[in-house]
Amino acid sequence: MKIRPKQTLDNKELVIAFDGSGISVTNRGEWMRKIHRKGKITECKGFLKIHIGVNVKTQEITAIEVTREDVGDNTMFKPLLTQTVQNTGKKIRRALADGGYDTYENFEMLARVGIDPVIRIDDNAITDPPPRDFIHRNRPEPIRTIHAREQLADRKKWKKKHKYGLRWIVETVFSVLDRRFGTYVTARKYQNMQHEMLFKTQLYNQLL
Repeated sequence: MKIRPKQTLDNKELVIAFDGSGISVTNRGEWMRKIHRKGKITECKGFLKIHIGVNVKTQEITAIEVTREDVGDNTMFKPLLTQTVQNTGKKIRRALADGGYDTYENFEMLARVGIDPVIRIDDNAITDPPPRDFIHRNRPEPIRTIHAREQLADRKKWKKKHKYGLRWIVETVFSVLDRRFGTYVTARKYQNMQHEMLFKTQLYNQLL
C-alpha cells in the first residue's frame, strides 16, 4: 500500500523495525460480526492482521500491509521492505524483527541488498559450519547460519552490538494506534477495512 511519510533532508540510511499485530473486525471484542444480507445472517470471523515497518528514529510508519489473520509475518517481510524503499526513497541500513521473520529466505534476501539482518533466531538453530567434504562444495554457507553462530554465542552482546532493543519502537507504534483509533475497524467489506487502516496510519504519520 502507498503511504507517504514526511520527507526530510536527512540522507542517512534508515533503521526499520517490522512487526505484525491483530485488530478486531468488531467493536464488541467478539470473534464475529453478524451482518444481515438479503434476509440471511452471515458471519465475518476473526481478526485482520496489520503488518507495518517503522522508522525507529522518527517513529513514522514507512509501510503497511493489511491481511487476513492467518497470513504469517515472514511472508510480508519482502513487501514491507520494498514499500519502505519506494515510500521513502531511501536505503535501509538495518532491519529489526522478532522470531516471526526468522527464515533462510529473509536472511538471504537482506544479504543480497546489503541490509544488516537483525532478526532474532531461534535457540535451537543450526550453527555448525558445513563439513569440508560437503557435497555442494560450491554452495556458500547459509547467511542465517553465519548470523546464528554470532547471535547464539552471546545473545546479550549481539543485542547491544546490533541495537536489537530498538525493535520495541514498533510495538509502541501499535499501542499508539490502538489508543488513538481503537482496536477494531468499522468497515464491513474486507477491501474497505484495508483502506480504513491505510487512512489511520497516514493520519498517524501526519500527527507526529
